[in-house]
Amino acid sequence: MSALRQALGHYSRAAEGGVDEGYRKQVEILGKINELDRVGDLQERIVSIATGAARKNYIHAGNLLKASGINIDGRIEFLELEQCVDSYKNYLKAVLREGSKCPSF
Repeated sequence: MSALRQALGHYSRAAEGGVDEGYRKQVEILGKINELDRVGDLQERIVSIATGAARKNYIHAGNLLKASGINIDGRIEFLELEQCVDSYKNYLKAVLREGSKCPSF
């Protein structure tokens, strides 16, 4: 259990430092901790991690919740994230249509 908690802290710091994989690993480790020691609200902790990920524009933040069976409807962070991802996709499509030049912002 100590090693899992230590790994959780490691991946939390990694996510704060910009390593996107840190978010997914935190959720995975929380699941393992919950299997061994059902203390605290696992869903609440996963929502907290995913919400922080969405605020930092981690495009897979919604998947962290969906994989845990948590509904993301009505959460403003995820609506804003989806809008950001849609804008990014539109910019990429424009680049592909126009060749190698970037669209103006």
